[in-house]
Amino acid sequence: MNVFALVGPSGSGKTSVINALRSFGITTMEENYIGSYPSQFSNRELLSKWSWIALWIELVWDFKLQGTRLLVSDRCLLDVVPYANEGLLLLETLKCTMKEFQKHRVWIRTIYLRVPFQICFERSRLRLHEEPNRLVYGELDLNYAASVYAFYEDGIGNLWDFTIEASDRSVEEIADEIKKIVEEQPL
Repeated sequence: MNVFALVGPSGSGKTSVINALRSFGITTMEENYIGSYPSQFSNRELLSKWSWIALWIELVWDFKLQGTRLLVSDRCLLDVVPYANEGLLLLETLKCTMKEFQKHRVWIRTIYLRVPFQICFERSRLRLHEEPNRLVYGELDLNYAASVYAFYEDGIGNLWDFTIEASDRSVEEIADEIKKIVEEQPL
C-alpha cells in the first residue's frame, strides 16, 4: 500500500486538499488529532502525542487490512515533532517507525504543502472563529507558530519527499498536482 501524507503547519491547506482529493475518488484519511488524547495533557507535552501516534498507526493498518492500495493522509507521524516542546526527541524513532512499515508492504511518502508563514498564521487565526476548541493548541502564539513553521521549512530536502508551493494556487490545482504524484508511483 502506498501512503502519501500531506504535511505542513496549521493553516497550510491540508484539510481542504484532502477534501478535494476525496472528490477525485482517492481514499483519504482525515487528521484525527482533536480529541485523541486526554485533555489534562497540554498539546505541547510529549504525553499528548503518544495516543495520536498509536491512533495514526492503527488507522493506516486498518486501511491496509481492508485492501486499500493508495491512501492520502492528512498528516503523518512526523507531524507531532514540531508541536511538542521536546518533540525533536521523537524524530529518529518516528522516522524508523515509518520505515518499519515497509516490512509490511506499506510505503509512506510525505508531501509538504508549502505556504508562507503569514498566510498559515492568518488562516489559523480565522479558523479559530469556526473552531474555538482549537484554542488549546496555541495557534495564536506567534513564537510557537513560527517555531512549528521552521520545522517544516527545515525539513525540505530532508524529511519531505515532495514539496508543493501552495500559496498562489487553488485547492483544485494543488489536488490535481498531488493526484499526478500519487498516480505516478508504483503500487
